[in-house]
Amino acid sequence: MKSQRKEKVFIYLQLPLLLSFLLLSLILAAITDCSSRKFPEWIENPYKNLKSDEVIVGVGVGYDKEGADNSARADIVKQIRVKIVETFEDKSIIERSQENQKSEEFAKRKIEGKIEGILEGIIIKERFFDKENSTWYSLAILDVGKFTRERIRKISEIEGDILLKTRKIEDYISNSDIIDTPRLIESLSKLDEKIQIISKEISTLEIFGKSYNSIAKRKFEELISEKLSDISIDISADTTYFSSPITFVQFDVIVKTNQKPLAWIPIEAQIREVFGGESKIKSITDEKGKARISQKVFLPAGENQIIIRISTPYIKAERSTRFRADSGTVFIESCPDFLKNEISKCILLANLKTDQNEENSKVRIKVDFSTNLVYQGKDFNNKPVFITEAIIKIVAISKDGVNIENQFYGKGLGQSKFDAEKTAFEQAIKNICPQTK
Repeated sequence: MKSQRKEKVFIYLQLPLLLSFLLLSLILAAITDCSSRKFPEWIENPYKNLKSDEVIVGVGVGYDKEGADNSARADIVKQIRVKIVETFEDKSIIERSQENQKSEEFAKRKIEGKIEGILEGIIIKERFFDKENSTWYSLAILDVGKFTRERIRKISEIEGDILLKTRKIEDYISNSDIIDTPRLIESLSKLDEKIQIISKEISTLEIFGKSYNSIAKRKFEELISEKLSDISIDISADTTYFSSPITFVQFDVIVKTNQKPLAWIPIEAQIREVFGGESKIKSITDEKGKARISQKVFLPAGENQIIIRISTPYIKAERSTRFRADSGTVFIESCPDFLKNEISKCILLANLKTDQNEENSKVRIKVDFSTNLVYQGKDFNNKPVFITEAIIKIVAISKDGVNIENQFYGKGLGQSKFDAEKTAFEQAIKNICPQTK
């Protein structure tokens, strides 16, 4: 009896040990099973043993290799976006973004412009396939040091090319007797394209805290400011006087830089006329830098001004001269009051007078107008829609038979033809004398 009791006690005492052994066996079996499909450590801790200032690491997941690779690259791009926003060089740029343009969209374009080109530096370092879930994992790495070194090397190569071409352009401007403007503009434009590439690359470097002082960019700016800033525009006939408001203006212009003719450069003259506001007269210089501005005009009485401008890429200059035109009376032929009133406003604003007697006038005004139905249909609510174009033609004729014709257009929308025509005429009338608006 005592022997049986001892055996029971022994078994009772050994039971916890047996249970512990069984539990340990189960754990070891579980560990052994898990190790057969162990996940790489980089999935959970991609930056382990790596310095975040030397590399940017991204982990991606997908149902195939390509999807996982793209997801990993996207993870890096996401981190770069955060870095750009955190170190955005000039936040005021967003605040000064163009009117009616959302600042968020402006900032987004700014960020995307910086990211462009970085993707090519990203490599896929490792992949892992989870058989149980049929899922791919990818590890992408951007080696910041290697990437920035390659960018700097690329910039340096472009810089050398720009400096060489800049010197050639400087020599051309200094040693040529005549400056061939189209050839010069083309050369400067090609240089500018390379400058823009450098600016993008430098902007990319700034994301990673790197800076680059572009000598080529400074030399290009000096070339524009020093070699092409001393432009003279000589206008003939500084004290011209015209005895009639309707006349033929003619000015000779000579354009030079550093006393060398600028050949084949487009110029534009701006002069105010009675109808239509500012009129633009275009011309181009010859091989000696000379151009002629000539056009029939209907001038306001009294002092006038003509402005000659050069506004091509990299070459900008302006000069103006004043002249006088005689006054006179204007006779307006029969036309509807809504047109006659607007035409009269323009004439009075031009320091001219109107007269009911044609014999007393220096200028006779003929008015013709018409409408054209452009579209007739229904809108989405099945309501009628009319679109009409209005044309107002004004012909000004001087005593000696010189005439100037102006046409003004307007489009109108309405639910009836009458409403559309009314709106179209209102738009056309606004163009007759814009200075009154």
